[in-house]
Amino acid sequence: AKNTKSLENNLAKKRRLFAEEHADIGCTLKDVDVDGVRVQFLKTPDNRYRSFHVVQGDKHLITSSISLARRFIEASRGNRSLAQSLEFRYARQQMPLSRDDTVFIFVPSKLLHNLLGPHYQIEIARRNRSITDMQMVELASLAAHNEGFDTSKIENLITHGFLPEQFGRRPDGSQLTRVDDFWVDSIRGRRGFFVPIPDVELAGVTQAEIDDYSLRRQFLTENLSQLDPMFVGLKRFGYENNIERIAYDAHIAPFGQQKYGWLFSMLGEPLQERVQGSPNDIIAFQASLQGSSLGQRIPAHQVFGAIQDEPQLSTDLKAKTLFNTIEILRTVPGYLGSWPRAGYLDWLPKLGGQPDEYGFTYSRLLGLWRLQWEEYSAMAFDRERLIELQQHVHVIPTERPAQIRVDVGDLANSQLRPWAIAQNYRRSWETSVANTRLLNTMSQQFNLAPARAKQTTEALLDVDLVCSLGGEYVLFEPSPNRFVWHSTAWPDFSNPTLPDDYTSPLLKWFRGFQLELLINERQFAVHGFLDIERSGSTSLPSFDMFKGFGNLMGGGQKSE
Repeated sequence: AKNTKSLENNLAKKRRLFAEEHADIGCTLKDVDVDGVRVQFLKTPDNRYRSFHVVQGDKHLITSSISLARRFIEASRGNRSLAQSLEFRYARQQMPLSRDDTVFIFVPSKLLHNLLGPHYQIEIARRNRSITDMQMVELASLAAHNEGFDTSKIENLITHGFLPEQFGRRPDGSQLTRVDDFWVDSIRGRRGFFVPIPDVELAGVTQAEIDDYSLRRQFLTENLSQLDPMFVGLKRFGYENNIERIAYDAHIAPFGQQKYGWLFSMLGEPLQERVQGSPNDIIAFQASLQGSSLGQRIPAHQVFGAIQDEPQLSTDLKAKTLFNTIEILRTVPGYLGSWPRAGYLDWLPKLGGQPDEYGFTYSRLLGLWRLQWEEYSAMAFDRERLIELQQHVHVIPTERPAQIRVDVGDLANSQLRPWAIAQNYRRSWETSVANTRLLNTMSQQFNLAPARAKQTTEALLDVDLVCSLGGEYVLFEPSPNRFVWHSTAWPDFSNPTLPDDYTSPLLKWFRGFQLELLINERQFAVHGFLDIERSGSTSLPSFDMFKGFGNLMGGGQKSE
C-alpha cells in the first residue's frame, strides 16, 4: 500500500459496517492475537464469511486461513521468506523483473510436497468422507420418507436399515448436524465453506489411514522420486484491431532425465527447424520423435500433420454409430506425414508397398493414399490433397528450438466454423439431457413430486443445474398426470437442426493459439501465445480480481 494507514482504516470501516449489516446471521468482527500481532478477524458461524486482515509494514494480507496469516508474519520477520529460497532465486534468474510480465506464478517444490504430504492427503480423505456422509443421510432420508419412516434423526435411519450401523463414526470425532437447510461438520463447518486444510489440526490417525497413505507414498516414491518447482510468466498486450495476445512461458526446472525416462525415450532432439506445410492449414502440429520401445530401429524424425480450412466436415447433429464415425473421419480435410521418412506407414496394409511412378501407394482397405518424394512421406484420404501439399512442403528455420509445436488459427473466421459450432452444440445438448435424466431419476427413485426434484438434487450435490444450451429446465406433461423435465432450448429429437443464432462460447473470443514444447536434461519449457478478441471496450480488460467488497473480505467464496 502507498498509504498503509489510510488503507487499514478504510478496510476496517468497511468490515465493521459489513459485520453490523450481517449481525442477523451471526457475523462478528474482533481482534485476535497471531504471534504477537493484532489481526482483525471477521467471520460467521457457518464459515461462509471467514476473513483475516493482517498488516506488516506497508504489506497487507487478506486470507481465510489463520495458518497463512501466521506464515505471512513469520516471513515478514525474515523466517523462511520467499527471497531466501534458492528455487525462487533460480526462477527469477530465468524470468527477471525486466521481462515486465503481467502475471508471474511461482510454484515451489515445498508446496507440492505439502499437497502430497500426510496432513493434506488424510484431511482431504476425511473431507470427502464428510461430504459423502451428508449425501448418504440425504438419500437415506428420501428413501425412508418414501417408505413412511421417521427421518428426523440419523439414529432412526440406522435403526431401520437405511444407513449402516457404523455410520458417522469418524477418526477425528467430528459429527454432522443440520442447521436450517445446511449440513455442518462440527470441525470443518458448513458444507461448501469448510475451514482451510492447514487450519484443521491432525491430532491422530487410524491404522487404516496410515495404510492408505503409505500406499500412496510408495507409488509416488517409485514413480516420482523428486518434485520440481514450476514458474510461469504471462504477458498481455494489444496485438491488432480488437485482438489481445497473451504470451506465456512455463518452466519446470531442474528437470532431470532419470525421472522422466519414458518421455525422453519417445521425443527426439530439440530442433531449430520445422516443416512448413500448406498455407491452407488451420490446425497444425509437429513433433520430433525417435525410436522407442515400440520401434527401436526407427531413426529420429519429425511427424507433421494438419487439418485444412475446408468445409468438408459433417455438421449433422444426429447420434453417430461406429460406422458413421469412420465415414466422418474419412472426410476430414487433413494429412499426416514425416520427415525424413520414418517408416511407420510401412506397417499399414498396402501402404508399405512399391510406390508408382508418381510416388503413390494406395490401401483400398483403409481408403488411404500415401505419397513419397525426396525425404518426405505423407498420407491422406484425398489424393489431390497430397498433390497440392507436395508443392508447398519445405523445411524452414525457427526462432527457438523445440520438440513439439502446435498452431491453431482463427476457427471463428474459417470454413471449419460450422463444424466447430455443431460439435460444441451436440456436446452441450448431451450434457443438458444428462441433467434432466438425473432429475427424472430422482423423481422416480424416491417418489418425489416432479416439481421438487430440481431443488432436492441441487441441494444433494451442492450445485446449480444449468442448461448448457442456455435454456431453462421446466416440466412438461407428455401424457395425463405424467410430468418429466426437459429444457426449453432443446432441438427436435427426430430431426435436430442447429439454431441460426447459436455460437460456440469458445469461438466468441478464441482467435488463435501457438505452443512450443522443449524438454532436455535441464528443464521442461513451454512457450506460446493465445489470441483473444475483446468486446465492448477499446482498452484492454483489467486483471483486477478484487471488484466488490465481498471478494476483498475473502468471504462468500467456497473454500474447499
